[in-house]
Amino acid sequence: MIPARCRIPKAAIPSLILLALTLGAQAQWVEDSIDVGGAWMGGMVHNSRADVVYGNCQYRDGIFFAIACSTNEVVASWRIPWPRGAAYDTIDNKCYVAFQDGDEDSVMVIDGATHTRLKSIPLEWAIFPLWDPVSNRLYVSCLEENRVSVIDCAADTVIKHIQTSAGPMRMHLNNRHRKLYVQCYDSERLNIIDLKTLEVIENIRVPGYPEAGCYSEAADKYYCGAGQEVVVVDGTADTVVKRILVVGFPRSMVSVPARALMFVGTSYGGADTVYVIDSNGDSVVARHGGQYEPRAMVWSEASDVVYCANGYADNVTVVSGDGGRLLDTLRVGDAPFAFAYSPVQRRLYVGHLNCSWAYVIRDTVSGIAELARGSEPCRDRIRAWPNPFEASVRLEVACSDSPAAVAVYSTAGRLVWKPARRQTTANGLNTVWNGKDSQGKEVPAGVYIAVAGGESLRNGVRMVKMR
Repeated sequence: MIPARCRIPKAAIPSLILLALTLGAQAQWVEDSIDVGGAWMGGMVHNSRADVVYGNCQYRDGIFFAIACSTNEVVASWRIPWPRGAAYDTIDNKCYVAFQDGDEDSVMVIDGATHTRLKSIPLEWAIFPLWDPVSNRLYVSCLEENRVSVIDCAADTVIKHIQTSAGPMRMHLNNRHRKLYVQCYDSERLNIIDLKTLEVIENIRVPGYPEAGCYSEAADKYYCGAGQEVVVVDGTADTVVKRILVVGFPRSMVSVPARALMFVGTSYGGADTVYVIDSNGDSVVARHGGQYEPRAMVWSEASDVVYCANGYADNVTVVSGDGGRLLDTLRVGDAPFAFAYSPVQRRLYVGHLNCSWAYVIRDTVSGIAELARGSEPCRDRIRAWPNPFEASVRLEVACSDSPAAVAVYSTAGRLVWKPARRQTTANGLNTVWNGKDSQGKEVPAGVYIAVAGGESLRNGVRMVKMR
């Protein structure tokens, strides 16, 4: 049974109507929820050639799915046993998914054009794949085999096994110096592999289980979160240059290269925090509490914000790219865990552990301004039907505190239409939009947002789609 809080309520919002709330000049909002057929969404990756998001549902569900970013629809889905991490190869237009099938572990190769299976590459204990665009190779951490396997993506064949410390898990590239950082969970080690020789050149002990890491090209340093520290490693010399103490265990990390900043999410008994580190001086310049198990982070260059998926709070927080402000908190499904971003559509896809719905966040700095949350008498009681529509759509607002008017805006925040006079019933507001602007001209088919409220306070927002 899917928990009710995992999805945008269908009783309140028809299948193609969407909740959108923004505050001030920022305009990130939850745009949609997509049923992918299973929970425990782990590996998520964007296919930049087809503008499709691939993801998988782990454990009992065992599903691979593809979402078309232009329509937010599932365009491919099929069973796959125990899928793990995923990676995308832009050169050959292929997706790689590590999975386990009984006693046989493999890396599945998926055609990026048809989203169908091409072949499987047997690889024991394959966990996380990482694609290298310079060499067009795939590096795969093989947990219990204590090695990183190297696959030639042109031929899809294994060309080498590199022995590592115990329990290799997540990996990160340093393409400036052609190095691969391998976090070895079981041995509490950080291995550094020379990608020219495919040999381990450094083995660094860290103060706990490493779970988060990121390379900063701006500062030429690698940041490894382990124990209750962020261990900073020089990208050239491969030596530890700083140990930054934090409260909690680092779970996620992302670099903001335009500002030479590193964001680190930590969790520890409710004292969960997002730390902002200046990579030039390796000092903490800001921190934001109340994140509650920050499992994934992503930076949007387009809007210059950092999104943080908070697994225990069931929300995504939005932090300004300079680290100075917590801009917004967006309610999503149960236990958000993974992100995938479409720069074409400027949509962020959120995968959840305890929910079969992938949520979609609209990433933009424009949009309908001055939306407020302080007064919400009409939230979840706006109805638009039929939706999508062809000739006209009826907009109903049922609440005791009837709003002054309903209006229709473009997704960029431009007023498209508002009625010449109020049309009310005993239970609220009732009006019809015929798909024309205020001058009586037909508007193009697409996505529009119905807003209930006054000019300065717009507290109920729903989206309608025209065929």
